[in-house]
Amino acid sequence: MAEADAEDAGDEMTLPTEEEVDEIDKLAKAVKLAKKMNLSLKGLKGLNDIKHRLKLHLLEKAGKSRRPGEVINMVTAMRSRDEERRKHLLGLLQEVEKRAAGLLMMKQELNDQLADQLERNVPNFMAKFLLHKERMTSRKCPILVAGETSAGKSSLINLLLDEEVLPTSHLSNTYTICEIRYGEVRTIKLHRRDGTCEDRVLQEDDSLVDLLKKYVEEKGDRDQPTDYPRVEILLPREFLKDIYIVDSPGIGEKEDITRQVKEYLTEAFAFIYVIKSDNAGGVQTDRLQALLKEVATMKTSGAEDIPAFSVKTAIFVCNKWDQVPIAERKLVREDTVKKLQACWSGSSARQVFCMSTAEAQRLRDQGHVSADFSRFLDGLERLIPESLNWRIEVSYRWLDYFLSRTIYHLRAYVQQGDQSRDERKAKFELVKSRLHALRDQADDVMKMLRENVDSSADIAVKSLQEHLTSDNVKRTVTTWTEADLPAVEGTLSIMMKKIKAAISKRIQGVLSDWEKDQAFFSRQREVLVELFASAFRTKIERKLLDIEGAIDGTAVVPAEPAADSGLEDEEQATGQERSKLPQLFAEPTLKLNTVGKVTLGVTSPVWLPIGVVAAFFGLSVYGIVELKRIVERSRDEKEVDTYKQDKYGYLSRMALKELEQFVRGSELREYVRSQLKPAYYCLEQLQEVVPKQIQLDLDLVKDLNEDARDEKVYSIYYHPLLQVMDNFHRRLKAFWVEELWAPDIDPQTLDYATRDVYEGPVCSGLRAELKRGEMRPQQAGAAGGKPASVTIKVFGGKVTHRNVTEFLQEEDIFRKVKKHENLIHLSGFSRISSLPCLVFTPVVTDLRTRISDVHQSALMKNAYAPYDVLLGTMTEVVNGLEYLHSKGLVHLDLSLSTVAVDCNDIVKLTNIGKPRAASLPHPGSFGTTEAGGYIYLAPEVLKGQDYVTESDMYAVGLMMWEICYPGTAYLDEDKNIKTFSELKDFVCNKRRPRAPEDPCEGGAYIREPRDYNKWTAVMACCWAHQPESRLTAGDWKEHINRTGGDSLRLSFHEEHFHAVGT
Repeated sequence: MAEADAEDAGDEMTLPTEEEVDEIDKLAKAVKLAKKMNLSLKGLKGLNDIKHRLKLHLLEKAGKSRRPGEVINMVTAMRSRDEERRKHLLGLLQEVEKRAAGLLMMKQELNDQLADQLERNVPNFMAKFLLHKERMTSRKCPILVAGETSAGKSSLINLLLDEEVLPTSHLSNTYTICEIRYGEVRTIKLHRRDGTCEDRVLQEDDSLVDLLKKYVEEKGDRDQPTDYPRVEILLPREFLKDIYIVDSPGIGEKEDITRQVKEYLTEAFAFIYVIKSDNAGGVQTDRLQALLKEVATMKTSGAEDIPAFSVKTAIFVCNKWDQVPIAERKLVREDTVKKLQACWSGSSARQVFCMSTAEAQRLRDQGHVSADFSRFLDGLERLIPESLNWRIEVSYRWLDYFLSRTIYHLRAYVQQGDQSRDERKAKFELVKSRLHALRDQADDVMKMLRENVDSSADIAVKSLQEHLTSDNVKRTVTTWTEADLPAVEGTLSIMMKKIKAAISKRIQGVLSDWEKDQAFFSRQREVLVELFASAFRTKIERKLLDIEGAIDGTAVVPAEPAADSGLEDEEQATGQERSKLPQLFAEPTLKLNTVGKVTLGVTSPVWLPIGVVAAFFGLSVYGIVELKRIVERSRDEKEVDTYKQDKYGYLSRMALKELEQFVRGSELREYVRSQLKPAYYCLEQLQEVVPKQIQLDLDLVKDLNEDARDEKVYSIYYHPLLQVMDNFHRRLKAFWVEELWAPDIDPQTLDYATRDVYEGPVCSGLRAELKRGEMRPQQAGAAGGKPASVTIKVFGGKVTHRNVTEFLQEEDIFRKVKKHENLIHLSGFSRISSLPCLVFTPVVTDLRTRISDVHQSALMKNAYAPYDVLLGTMTEVVNGLEYLHSKGLVHLDLSLSTVAVDCNDIVKLTNIGKPRAASLPHPGSFGTTEAGGYIYLAPEVLKGQDYVTESDMYAVGLMMWEICYPGTAYLDEDKNIKTFSELKDFVCNKRRPRAPEDPCEGGAYIREPRDYNKWTAVMACCWAHQPESRLTAGDWKEHINRTGGDSLRLSFHEEHFHAVGT
């Protein structure tokens, strides 16, 4: 009975977490907790054994969902989905390729220049189709595990495999790469240096680990080449049919090893870098830098400017975490993250996982998964899809660019059919002059950028000269301990190599410490990227886009070359679609402000900067100091005896000489230039590509001007092809949204609000609904935080090629427009119930409900709503519209039901778009589609014309009517308007809702005659039949605030008060 009571007490007590158990550092505390939990301590030895027993008990109680070996199923499922997406994109590549081949046939049959123009814009495009198709069909899919010597890479792989495959002794492995692949029988394939291969088939009782030890463990001089540079381990495991695992030796030590790792990375399914956490000083940044310098400059085959690997998809494992003192763990983790971010810019804390493979192995043997290994698996589940996305995005981006340029050229030719010969010539002369002017300005921009980079280099050299000649630095360089002294062994060359390495490491440490304290290069990098982005976008890219818009007819040709708009980046929401949609490869570190994404010409005519800027951010902050002159100068064998006699003095003198030579000679400037190398590289690329693109556009307008073919050629051949290519492009963008677009907001943290009594949408319109939502904190360890209220915008149905441009455009513009008081503010993109959605700041209701509440509250007091309240509300709507219209934007689908109100009673517009045709019913269903949400569309929009700023003002007139009178415009007044067809006939015959002169007659809520007359007069001017007769937003504010008598009504369009067939 006593034992049962104790067990019951153990069940009822509040159990600690694994992390809390892990932090126990006193044996007595562990014993007390074990007894309290009624655990037997028999056979346990010491604190670590008791803590392990406690963790095991907690796992058994919790019934963890993850089980050993689960990672295999997880990775296999990811690979399966990846195959489906590759197949989808492959199909698009094949379809577009056929049309591209048709362009070559047009060249032969019609003497057409289009294929040649595309070839100059997208060199070797037919060959590139083959390359990208191969990428989509490639079965290569390695999980690459690399890291520091003795960090526990093999132990981690064994955990992933849920099987002891690789030896995990403390002896260092040789420079052997181990690949674990599928095979029908257990086999080891030993690849020799001479290219031959030896197969060793394992018998049932053979130990794979023992056999591998003979070939992969170090047996002699580590500098000597290994007999077996590569070993394949074949296992009959189903999941290995889809992927294979690569265990890489130390990175950066040998060129051939680094080269092979690079080859794996271009195809990597995932990249895991293991850090030896019990090292003094933590992560070995020099080793990581060596890999980074290779990775950052890698380019994907067939896509010259696209980085082959995304830094943000790497996974860093701080192993042997149990050997880090508990009191130091927080600082060690923070220091590790800081160092990783310093030498691998773009990485973040979410990619770092602390664990003990030894502890995880012990728990696995007993059928459980440790908490830290479970978190690591969570990270794999989150980060591997990002890695897969990157690989597909490489091919997606190329196809997006090809289609963008093809559509641009096709539009330019279609334009030819709509212009006379004289109009073509006039446009040619104007565009040519603008391109020449841009070329001159681009030269000035490049000169300015180079001067800034050179100035940064000069400042850095001067600052470092002062620092390196200081007494403190001299003491640091000349002070050595016994542990620092290179051992006297081997030849003179070997000894001098070790001395060189020791001194180089010491000077490198001084430079690294200076950068950590001053953050000079990191700050300069931010400043230069900001400068590059601003100069490129505002002075080159936007102007080139404007000119191309004039060439292909998507923009009006100005009378004079356009001057700088002077608008901030976030306000530039009217750029050409081909440049701004979609935004790809926007690494978190590429953000130049806290709100907007930055993409430097992702699919713009200058197809360069993202590849360049990604390299800019990816390269290490710190360079590697090379002191080759030591070996070159020290050839005398007596140097060895000199060193033996006075090691400390010899090393101090040598180090001081090298430091002085480093400061006085060219090495310091070379070092500084290496830190700014990405900036110089970016400059070189811009200087090559910008003039080239300007010349390509000059060649295009010249060809267009000289094209004397009949206009029927353009309508017969180019227009249908344009429609086909545009359809391909829309399908590609829909694929991007559905499959590749990584949410800003983790979908796991987002849900619809359930605490509200009213669960319907906050706002509802033709295109989308706004619903109340909740967003849980995304930060690690914040699971218990209070959810934040948000508004979730979901679009009607799935995003398809028919509506994808509209969706992407709205998201893009919401990011760029400034935070106007009367616009709802975007928090980010996410998915809910697998559907794409936009997440906004919270609102509480729609304007229809709020106005109804105002009227009902007044009527309960036998009064009418104060006019200034109604006027103030409507003025806020118009203020928001005025801002949008000033940017060339429209609201689209504007009504009392699509405008929101926040908790402070501030009106928020919820839609943004560019003028375009509205989504109307199919003509065959006009007679059966309910009028419903279409009642706010202007007559010209109902006829199929574009929705423009004047269309918004028409809707303003109807909103004013619904604020002034009870009911819904048209529907509640005339029972004969039920279908879209009936609505269209009514409105297009210049009929409007009834607005009698006497407010009492129509039951108006505005009863004071002067206010009523002014309100209805302005209302009528908004819904005028001809768009040019309607008030602008600015006019609305001017007229609604005029003071005057009752005669004011007669100064407006009186005829628009007649309605309802009187």
